[in-house]
Formats: sequence, structure tokens, C-alpha cells
Amino acid sequence: MLTKEVRNLKWLGYRVPLPLVNKAHQANQLYPYAVGLLENVRAYEVSNAKIIADHGEDYLVGSMKKDIQNLIVEGTKLTWESYKLEPYVQRCIEAFTRYNENVDEILRLDNLMFTHINELDVCPYEIDMFAESLEQTQKIVDEFCLHDYSNFPKWIGVIDEKIERKLFDRLQAAITLWKQALIRHEKGKARDKKRMRLKKVVLEIRVVNQMLVLVPPFESACEQLYNSFFDCQSVITSQKRIKNSRCHVNAEIDTEEEDLIYNDLFTKFPEESNASIGEAYDTIEQLITEAETYFQGWLKYQVLWDLEPNDVFQRLGTNVQSWFECLKDIKESRKTLDTNEAYKSFGPLIIDFSKIQTKIGVRYDNWHQDLLRKFGQIIQTVANDFHTNIS
Repeated sequence: MLTKEVRNLKWLGYRVPLPLVNKAHQANQLYPYAVGLLENVRAYEVSNAKIIADHGEDYLVGSMKKDIQNLIVEGTKLTWESYKLEPYVQRCIEAFTRYNENVDEILRLDNLMFTHINELDVCPYEIDMFAESLEQTQKIVDEFCLHDYSNFPKWIGVIDEKIERKLFDRLQAAITLWKQALIRHEKGKARDKKRMRLKKVVLEIRVVNQMLVLVPPFESACEQLYNSFFDCQSVITSQKRIKNSRCHVNAEIDTEEEDLIYNDLFTKFPEESNASIGEAYDTIEQLITEAETYFQGWLKYQVLWDLEPNDVFQRLGTNVQSWFECLKDIKESRKTLDTNEAYKSFGPLIIDFSKIQTKIGVRYDNWHQDLLRKFGQIIQTVANDFHTNIS
């Protein structure tokens, strides 16, 4: 401004005092430095505003910020007349430029990295899909590592916590879907794209050594359901953690770090974990109890193998009315087996009674024939006695 006014006064023909001319000349020489510093400071402020502290980016630029702050402190000790001004301004411009370029590169990589991290929220619940997103994230972390930014381990810790939270949220949602799939019965189940499909656990009712048994037993079914629950968890908990030493050639790599996975998510979020895991275990126990109660209903047919015909004949005696009621009960009970259903489902737990159903039917028919035969003999005896009495 001063230079411009001095120039205007000279054009108008006024005599400008020499000290003022000297000041204007000095200001004209310093003007490029001042403008350069001002523009770079503004660019520095803009870059600072772009930094996403929530992503830990301020850790990465920490050393560069410290260098700039040291330069600012150093500049407070200089005057505009100092011979050190020109190299100082040059160093400042280089530091600001390097800082702005690094911030732009960090933002570019961060945006690309969080594109893959955010995929963890929506990708299909499969081991390979999560592994692919995490591997792409790891590659970008490796690229960050090549730039040798400051406080890199701390930044990795911030990113790892964000990944942990996303993976835990997906795990909680998966556990909820798993519980829903466990308690959903075949009848009336709704079609839902998010519905989790569980592997069927088939238990077959058989006759072994004249005893009605379940093969495999409920203990095995319970074990398979728990394994199914653990498999659901392992989709997340078996994923490899993000590492910061993969690209450090001279770094001392801990062997344990190579095997770090997200298997401690439940301990990181204990309150939410205890509730969801407890509900899942309760659901399994409830399902097993329901299936056991249903199987107990089939055990009433064990009497068809346990009873001896003579015991039944002796108990009924010659009471014709008792015989009629017994034969009627057998006939009615036999009808309950005449059904097209061959199994009963409790979510993924299937109790198959197709084979035993036929055997019980045959057993009923044999008993019915034996009782009819014996009943015929009793009727004949009663008729003969009646004929003898009236004769």
C-alpha cells in the first residue's frame, strides 16, 4: 500500500521525503515474502480444517505440525531487516507446502481406506467377504506406512478400534439373526432375505434292542447347535487384525502379532456381549427342552414292546365290556399314526419318525390281531356257557 501511494505521489509531481521512499522501497522488497507467508499460513489453516480428528489423522501430521510451530517460534525472534529473513521464509514455504501436500495425500488414502472399512457394515456375512475388505484396508495401511508418518502405531490403534466397533455390531446383528433362525419353525416362516439359514440337525427315532431311542441323542444335538453358534461367531472373530509392521523392513516383528485376530471382541464390549450370548444359550436350552418334551410323547409307545400278551389277557379277564373298550382304544390310537408327516421340526432341529411310525403301526396291528383272537375265544366260551345254562 505504501509503495503504491509513493508511486502515485511521484506521478503527480510531488516531492516525496527520502525516508518515506526508502521505506516504500524496503516494503516493495519484502512484499513477496510477506504475501508468500500469508498465503501459506492460510493454506495451512485450510488443511488443518480438512483433517478428520475422529480418524486419528492428527496423529499422522503431528511431527510436521511441530516443525511448523518451531518455525513460527523461530520467526518471532527475527525482524524484517534480518539477513536470515530470506532463507527463513524459504524454509517456511517448504514446510507449509510439504504439510499441505501430505494432508491431501492422507485425506485421499483415508477416504479410500474408509470405503473398504464401511463395507464391513453391509457386506454379506461370510468369512471371505470380511477378509477381502480387511485385506484391502491392510494394503492402504501399508501405503500409509511407506510415507513414514509420525505416531503411526497410535493411528493404527484408532483405526483398529473403529474396525472393532463395526465388526462387533455385525456380530451382534448376526447373533440376533441366528437366534431368530433357531426358534423359527417350518410352518408360517416368512421369506426374509436377511434370514440366516442354519444347518439341519436330524435326530431319528429308532428301535434298538426293543427300546425306543433317539439317534443321535439330544446331547449330540445340543453340541451341534452350540457349534453352529460358534461358527456364526467365527465369521468375525477369526478375521486378522490390521498390522502396522508389515512394511517395516527393519522392524522387529513380534511373532504373536502375526497371528492377532479379532477374537477378543466380547471382552472389549462386555455388557452387550453378556446379554446377547446369554440369550443365545437360553434359546438353545429352550429348544432342546421343547424337543425333549415332544420325544417323551413318543416314549408312550414303548409299552407296545414291554407288555406281554398274557399280562393283558389276565388283566382284562372275561369282562366283555373291558375287552370292547380296550379294542376301541387300540383302534383310535392306531389312527393317530395315519399321517403324511414324517418329521417334526424345532427350528433347525428335526426329529424324524418316519421309520418308527411304520414299526409302531405294525406293532399295533399285531396287538390288535392277538386281542381279537383272544376276545373271540372268550366270546365263544361265554356263548357255550350261556347255551349250556339255558339248555
